[in-house]
Order: sequence, then structure tokens, then C-alpha cells
Amino acid sequence: MKNKFYFFISLVLTFLLFSCPPDDDGLVSIPEVDRTIQQVVDDSILNNYLEDYCVNRIQKDDYEDLRNGGTYTKDGFHHFVFDNFFNNYLSRKHWRVPYQRTSQMLKDDLNCTTKRVGKTKLSVFVVARFDKKIETYKPKTFKKDNY
Repeated sequence: MKNKFYFFISLVLTFLLFSCPPDDDGLVSIPEVDRTIQQVVDDSILNNYLEDYCVNRIQKDDYEDLRNGGTYTKDGFHHFVFDNFFNNYLSRKHWRVPYQRTSQMLKDDLNCTTKRVGKTKLSVFVVARFDKKIETYKPKTFKKDNY
């Protein structure tokens, strides 16, 4: 009697297992509109990070100094080492796009080029110079009676 009961249970479970509709392996397709919007947002954020890195970071005096990080500005172009930009700057900003894709975004969307410079032929990225923003900060004036 027990054998028939176990056989019936296994038959029911087998039937339920094979009669379920196949799922899509858990993959959900993202509409193309969302990808394009996300691409525009990522490009905008990357452009802001690149501008901040090129304008507000340590300015180097020579190509040979770029190996340690920072940017070098000459003839209207910023020069920087991508490894330092990605690993030391973007990683601190919690940038989630992978290394290779970020490099390709800089080349395709932000018009960066690569160049070999210096005696050691250091590979750097070159981007058109960003204009430094004018500070609009006005210091507070204090009354001399309070001192």
C-alpha cells in the first residue's frame, strides 16, 4: 500500500514539474528606451567627473609627472592617464561602469583621444580644455563693533 502511495506522489510531482510553463531563465528584457536614457545619464555624469578631475585636481608641469596622477594642460588640451582617473578618482565616486566600457565611453561620447607622450611614451588620454567656472562666492562682511 505504501509503495502505491509513494508511486502516486512521485507521479503527481513529475506531472507538476513537466507541466509548468518554461520561464525565461529569470532574464527580463529592458526596453531600449531605458537603455538610451541611462546612456545619456551616464555620459552626463562621466562628463561632470572628467571636468572636475581636469580642472580641480593637481596640475602637473610635465608629461613625465602624469604617471603619479593629476592632469597636464597644454595648448588648450588636458592630458591625463586613464588608469589613475578610473582607479583613483572614479572608484572613489562609486562609478559602476566597468573599466573597458568607461574607456570606450570617453572615446566615443566625450571625444577623448589617446596619445603617447614623453620620453617613456606614456599613454595618455587627451580631451579639449574645460573652462574654469567663475566663483560667485562673496565673503561675509562683519561689523567692526562686534570685535
